[in-house]
Amino acid sequence: MPKMKGFTMTDLNLNDVSSNLFILTQETVDKLFAMDSSDYFTLYSFYYKTAKWQKTNQVKANDVYLQKCLKWGTKRIRNAKNGLIEAGLIEIIQKRKDNKIDGWYIHVNYILKEETIKKRIKVESNKVQKQQDSKVTSREKQTNALSITDKCLKYNNEYIYSVFTHWNKSEIIKHRDINKFTKSIETALSHYSHNEIVTSIDNYSHILESSDFYLTHKYTLDVFLNKLDVFVEAKTAQNIYKLQKTRKSATDDGFEQFKAIFNN
Repeated sequence: MPKMKGFTMTDLNLNDVSSNLFILTQETVDKLFAMDSSDYFTLYSFYYKTAKWQKTNQVKANDVYLQKCLKWGTKRIRNAKNGLIEAGLIEIIQKRKDNKIDGWYIHVNYILKEETIKKRIKVESNKVQKQQDSKVTSREKQTNALSITDKCLKYNNEYIYSVFTHWNKSEIIKHRDINKFTKSIETALSHYSHNEIVTSIDNYSHILESSDFYLTHKYTLDVFLNKLDVFVEAKTAQNIYKLQKTRKSATDDGFEQFKAIFNN
């Protein structure tokens, strides 16, 4: 935990912060910067500082006090004070007691009350906290996303292995190296479900083994996966190869006939 002048950040509370803040409203700053002398800003800031020290927005600071603190002459103080009055940034307040003048005070406008400062600090603190919480949530979402991605990859790898082993169990053409067919299986899984691919293998195997169909040509797994639309529906595949049964070529897979049927 970083330290600041002998105390840690956790030691700070709203009272500590608000008593050390020098807060000006946007309207106040705009007015001061629009004036033709920096004396106005200096005098207003001095009144503000005095107000915080006296814990009131009606400060007791006469011209003699200003001359001593600011090292200004009477004319300079009068000009700056009149400018702030015209701008509505300060007011001369007369306080009376028992029908007698008790004193003259400077009412400093646009000073925020201590409670208001605390509220604003709390609001800003809440905003910062929400931003931090949002970042944490974002990181959690990213973590969850990575977790989901890992699961998807895991399931995808399981499906790839399942398709490969199911193909070999069908004893159409047995392959030894799954890595040679991983990309082809992944591509097929992006268009068809795992069940559809497995069913297509079964449909193809059945047609090869049955004497009711002319097809006897055995494809490698990667070539077969490019023809899934022929075999994904058992009835469709069977009808295609029954239609081709009278053809002389035993190696014709009927794929062109299939495309011709559905293109017409």
